[in-house]
Amino acid sequence: MKLDFLSRIPYVCERWTEVVEHDPDAVFLMEEVTGTSFTRRQTDDLSARVYAYLNGRGIGVEDFVLILLPRDARPFISMLGVWKAGAAFTVAEDTYAPERIEAIKNDCGCCLVINEDTWSEIMQTEPLPGFRMANDHDACFAIYTSGSTGKPKDFLPRRARYYHSRIDSKILQAGRSYAYLPDSWVIFFTSFDPFGAGRMVYTVRRHCVEMPDLKVDDGAVTVFLYVDGKPDDISKDLVELVRFVGNTSAGNACSPKLEELLGYIDDLKRSPEVKEAYMTFEEYVESERREVRYEVRNEMRGEIEKAHAERDAAVNKCNAAVDERDAIKKELDAKDEALNAKDKEINVVVSERDAALQRVKELEKMLEMR
Repeated sequence: MKLDFLSRIPYVCERWTEVVEHDPDAVFLMEEVTGTSFTRRQTDDLSARVYAYLNGRGIGVEDFVLILLPRDARPFISMLGVWKAGAAFTVAEDTYAPERIEAIKNDCGCCLVINEDTWSEIMQTEPLPGFRMANDHDACFAIYTSGSTGKPKDFLPRRARYYHSRIDSKILQAGRSYAYLPDSWVIFFTSFDPFGAGRMVYTVRRHCVEMPDLKVDDGAVTVFLYVDGKPDDISKDLVELVRFVGNTSAGNACSPKLEELLGYIDDLKRSPEVKEAYMTFEEYVESERREVRYEVRNEMRGEIEKAHAERDAAVNKCNAAVDERDAIKKELDAKDEALNAKDKEINVVVSERDAALQRVKELEKMLEMR
């Protein structure tokens, strides 16, 4: 792939240096949850610490660093620091299964992990000015999607529901009896485990919530075929087909039927008409990917909005508790003042009583003397 156009684009670290020098005190990052903000100068200083930390451990060009931090400003700061070192990064979340994180590390050849513990060490490192220049063909970053991390999103069953509805709406004409509605099967081949049980086949039908053993046969069946799943209690032919779909190579065409299918696929690929249709299909796939990304973003946006609502509710509750505390304190202070005033009044009365008693004693003594 020709990368000549990259020579006309400013190197990211050079451009970043110009941005910092232009207005160092401008706010550059802000954490949505905490509201903590970072200026360009602060961001540059923190990323320089990351650079120093990596440089001190020999991390440089073509080395991969796994960023494993919560969703705050630190992952971005770490990315910038990795680029200053001339290295490449990939990002994961600590909510991933340990084996998936380990798979990502092994796949990209991770040399170092930036996590909570590492970040504490980075903050004790003196910043290193400047940056190490990388070439156009050097690695920059790697992105692992939900399919490659084994963490599919919850929208997959809803997509199955959508496909079933599309099938039904095309088959059953308005006004016709539901008896004409045939069974429908929606089949997914996936590169990830959709339900985390390690199975190759998941067959999903409707059932009654209150009576799980009561099957509701509406004719809609969804089958998820995980290409790397365990082929327990599955026919050999189906296992071979699923493996072949996962990797349509001659090595996986292990039966006459699959060899015939592979030959048919090869013939289709050489057909000009099919090539044109294939490009149309590629556009369709890209459209589907965009739709999936849109659904993921909407799902994440919903989670963020929910978290914001929970935060606001907690803040309001805290403020109410503080107001109640202040009111009680004010009431107690008023009662303390009343008690102090009453004590003073009592002291005055006691003094008057003592003076009266003393006066009585003096009068009695005078009477005795007369």
